[in-house]
Amino acid sequence: MTTKQIPLRLPEDVYTALKAASTFTERSMNEIALEAIRAHLAADHQRAEIDAAASKARTKYRRALDRLAE
Repeated sequence: MTTKQIPLRLPEDVYTALKAASTFTERSMNEIALEAIRAHLAADHQRAEIDAAASKARTKYRRALDRLAE
C-alpha cells in the first residue's frame, strides 16, 4: 500500500493524550491516530447512507406522512 504523509498539528492536550495512549498500549502514535481517522471516516460514510435512506423513505411515503401531520 502506498502511503502519504501530511503535517498534523495537534493541541498540546491532544498530543499528550495520544502519547500516553501510545505508551500504555505499546502502539505507535501513528497507528492510534490512523485508527481514529478510519473510524471517523467510516462513521461519516454510514451517516451519509442513513441520510440517503431516510430521504428516500420521506419521498416514497410523503403522502402518508402529510396525512399523519394533519
